[in-house]
Amino acid sequence: MPTQQQATDTVYGAFNTAWAVNSTYPVVWPNKKPDTEPMKQGNPWAFVRIAHKTGRQVSLPGVDGKRIWERKGQLACEIYTPSGEGTEAAYTLARLVEMAFLGKTIDSVRFRAIQIKEGGIHGNWFLVTVTAEFEYDEIV
Repeated sequence: MPTQQQATDTVYGAFNTAWAVNSTYPVVWPNKKPDTEPMKQGNPWAFVRIAHKTGRQVSLPGVDGKRIWERKGQLACEIYTPSGEGTEAAYTLARLVEMAFLGKTIDSVRFRAIQIKEGGIHGNWFLVTVTAEFEYDEIV
């Protein structure tokens, strides 16, 4: 039963494992300065973030006074590929991220409702966003 930080590490770890096949494609993380400025280079790149949602108690306290809390969240991965080069690269990368989570449970974190959404042209980039809902139980 993971904590919020452990669940976050699990989600980011699964993304990293999938994205690692593209070592020259930068990733921008929340609250961390990127190693390279992604918009100034020509390779596809991703912005990845997690947003936890409100949890709820799903059990009465046990003898030890602890309860099970259901926690939920969402991974959002924005994938940017150079515009004017078609959509194949964007969809290929989106599918790679989707398959990292589709129907999986990793370290007690369950993934549901994975979606790929087209965002269109944003400046010099074509945007596709992959979202993955996740949930896990925490004992507190």
